[in-house]
Amino acid sequence: MKMNRHRTLKLIGSMLLTVAMSVTMIGYVPQTALAEGGKATVKLANADGLDANTEFSFEMYKVGHFDGPGLVLEDNLKDSKADVDFPADSDENDSAKSKRMVKSASQLAKYIDDNGISLKAVGTHTLKPGESFTQAVTENGLYLVRSNTVRDASGANYNWTPQPVYVMVLNGDSSVTISNDVVVKILRTPVQLKHRVVKTWVIPNAAGDVKPSAIYVNIRYGGQVIDVVKLTSASAWTYDWTSEEDGDEYKYIGHDVDGNKTEITFTPDKSKPYWSVDEILDSSKVTGWDLTDAEKKEIDELGKSFTPKYSDPKTVEVAGSDGKTVEIEELEINNPYNPPPTPEKPKKGVKTGDYAHLAAWAAGLVCACVLLIFIWRKRQKRD
Repeated sequence: MKMNRHRTLKLIGSMLLTVAMSVTMIGYVPQTALAEGGKATVKLANADGLDANTEFSFEMYKVGHFDGPGLVLEDNLKDSKADVDFPADSDENDSAKSKRMVKSASQLAKYIDDNGISLKAVGTHTLKPGESFTQAVTENGLYLVRSNTVRDASGANYNWTPQPVYVMVLNGDSSVTISNDVVVKILRTPVQLKHRVVKTWVIPNAAGDVKPSAIYVNIRYGGQVIDVVKLTSASAWTYDWTSEEDGDEYKYIGHDVDGNKTEITFTPDKSKPYWSVDEILDSSKVTGWDLTDAEKKEIDELGKSFTPKYSDPKTVEVAGSDGKTVEIEELEINNPYNPPPTPEKPKKGVKTGDYAHLAAWAAGLVCACVLLIFIWRKRQKRD
């Protein structure tokens, strides 16, 4: 009995020691953080003016991870200084947080491009407006979704680029994107358009050579004068320029008086008309050019014989420098010749002007002299 009791105690002691050792050893087992992941869903919004058949290619990249309760960027992206602190318990309203996330995503995308950083996409998807994709990921974290720039499917003269956005994934299928509607907003990107102003002269043969050596033309956008250009026979009475348009900002790309490239960036007044031109017929309004007295006189005289007429912009096709056809928006100034009125000839026997007045004074003076001589002789005879 004693022997059995002793064995039982030893067995219990061994079991307790084993349990104690097992509990102790647990502290030495390396702990691995579980990355649950989930599914991220992104929807492409419709946008005014965007053709429904326009197709975009989206890629999704992991750019940050959770460090405690917050997010931090991956090591190769930390120098971007992009703000990714978007805590769920923030006092910010959804609109303010969304704007901050938009700014951060755009800043990070630009940093990646500017520094040639290569990221491995966790997924690639093709979407048309109104469509969405769902991407399964194996790790919690912050993901950047971005797309390529695409020409509108309708062939319109503008491009579209989806705005870079963030998607946060944390332990499940739920996803958080930058807008309440879970959409990627579309932004216009600059596209170059070519323009031309051409002067057409309409002069009867009987009028002779009445064309000036040059004319000066205002180029306007939204009523704002962007440039003053000179047209001559040497330039075939034409001037070409280019604009870059993104819907919010416009860049005029032309040439200054020395032939150097000049660029003017401005925000258009959308309530005013599109590109327009007008001929200057008052030399005092010609800016940016040093005119001689003869040139000033020529401009001022021009308005007496010509009445400019302006056509609406039209698209013409011309051969580009590479031989390919290029579309140019052309604005025409048509100048019919109106001969100045011929001054009326004074009627015979009626003289006008200063010479007529002098002649009258001279005739009166002669008459007075004749009368004085006549009176003087009469007196002489009396004496």
